[in-house]
Amino acid sequence: MINYENYDMSRQEMVISFLEGAVLSILLFILFYKSIYICLLGAIPGGILFYRRRKGILANRRKKELTWQFRDAMESLISAMTAGYSIEHAVKEARKDLSHMYSENDLIIRELMEMEKRIELRIPIEELLDDLGTRSNVEEIKLFAEVFKTAQKSGGHLLDIMRRTSLSIREKIEIQRQISTLITGKQLEMRCMTAIPLLIIVYLQFSSPDFLSPLYHNPAGEVFMTIALLAYIGSYLLAHRIMSIEI
Repeated sequence: MINYENYDMSRQEMVISFLEGAVLSILLFILFYKSIYICLLGAIPGGILFYRRRKGILANRRKKELTWQFRDAMESLISAMTAGYSIEHAVKEARKDLSHMYSENDLIIRELMEMEKRIELRIPIEELLDDLGTRSNVEEIKLFAEVFKTAQKSGGHLLDIMRRTSLSIREKIEIQRQISTLITGKQLEMRCMTAIPLLIIVYLQFSSPDFLSPLYHNPAGEVFMTIALLAYIGSYLLAHRIMSIEI
């Protein structure tokens, strides 16, 4: 059972992420401090922070992938139920239908296969959907599971309710995709703007080293560069937060 909130990185991914963070930290501290001791001290925390950040990014990417695939699964479920299958048999038919679009390693196929096994053990389908919503913490899946559970208990027209819920979720997912497409250019601009201050420092160090020399190897300069580094990191985090639009 996959816990979508916690991405289990492979050993190779962990090592690569840590080394990338350590190298970037060393380069950053070289620009701001020109001290080998500070660079070495900052390499390990930088590597750990980069590893944790990469782990969170991969977890969010996997949740988005599951959300988009779940949309297709809902449509396949509704099609199977429209054809006269019960919800339990519709899960199997949906998995067969989606197998033409996705491989066995894709998230939705794995989840549907697991559902099939647990349905054979007489576990109610609403519990399986609720479990998937809890494990994924995806708002769309949790909403669908809650609506499905309510419809089952109230005895409402399940298929109509599923269609309306599916349409609402699909529209939300499409809006998210459109927003992601629109801000792609702005994200590129953000990366360029993030690199410009560092490039200016590199340029000045090569073209006019005496201009920046008072900022290195003295307490006042180190304090100033520390403030500048914190402001740089803060602006990067703020820009990244602004670009992380959710609806």
